[in-house]
Amino acid sequence: MNEKQKKLLNEYEDRHSIYEDFTEYCQNELRQFIKENDLEHLLDHASGRAKQVSSFQQKLFDGLNFDRLEECRDLAGIRAVFYIDSAISTFVSRVMLEGRIRNLECRFLDRVYQVPHFLRQHAELKVSQEALARCPELKRFEGFLCELQVRDTLQNAWANIYHHTVYKRRKLLEKDFAEDMAIIDQRYESMVQGPLQEVSNSIDYLYRAGLELSQGQRLFSTDVEKQVQDSTTIKQIWDLLNDLEGHTRVFGPKFQNNDSIIRSLEKIHSRLETFSYMERCCASNCS
Repeated sequence: MNEKQKKLLNEYEDRHSIYEDFTEYCQNELRQFIKENDLEHLLDHASGRAKQVSSFQQKLFDGLNFDRLEECRDLAGIRAVFYIDSAISTFVSRVMLEGRIRNLECRFLDRVYQVPHFLRQHAELKVSQEALARCPELKRFEGFLCELQVRDTLQNAWANIYHHTVYKRRKLLEKDFAEDMAIIDQRYESMVQGPLQEVSNSIDYLYRAGLELSQGQRLFSTDVEKQVQDSTTIKQIWDLLNDLEGHTRVFGPKFQNNDSIIRSLEKIHSRLETFSYMERCCASNCS
């Protein structure tokens, strides 16, 4: 460890308690924001930590090199885990709409990670200049950054398992087990795009369907072929189309069975063509 790294380590030891306070402050601001935006019931947990001095020391031993303590962006960190994936999208859209999380500026990052889909959303938080000017007690956090990770429960389960088995030793393992590591990454990639995504979509569907029922709205049956076949007027067809459009808009890609939607539309289109043909025949006979 060189002199610059020793200086950084000593500085972090002296300021570690301030980073702990900063982490707690960011965590409270995040939880309050989630509550204010009526997302609290969709939050599994939000927890934070200031990096242990020993962990920071290990990073320095591993070759981490920078000039200022503030350049290390994960000394304070928070993880927010939502039950369903769509809650993350709602959370992100609310943050982007307001431009911040209460007194915290929030910048979502677009980073490429070695591990595919390891994070759902990744952001950096810092106390805004307006809050610093308004609240002198926050001045001690000026320049501090807090890493925010946002996941759903399925992503978090994988991330925790991966973190404790492979992630911390990835660089060492890749020297001798590069092909094996690639197999793990490929397997997870296929799982995310297949079964894991299906489970996530089903959980989202059940949540949204429950909301619909609690608001007194019936669920749309994806088995509409008989309803289409039994229809006798164009108005009945249009009612089915409106019903289908409304539920597709609400449920989006989380619909329980997208193949059924396509099949339903094909049946509706065929039935409309039948009605159109019957009307033309009737008009021709009448003339």
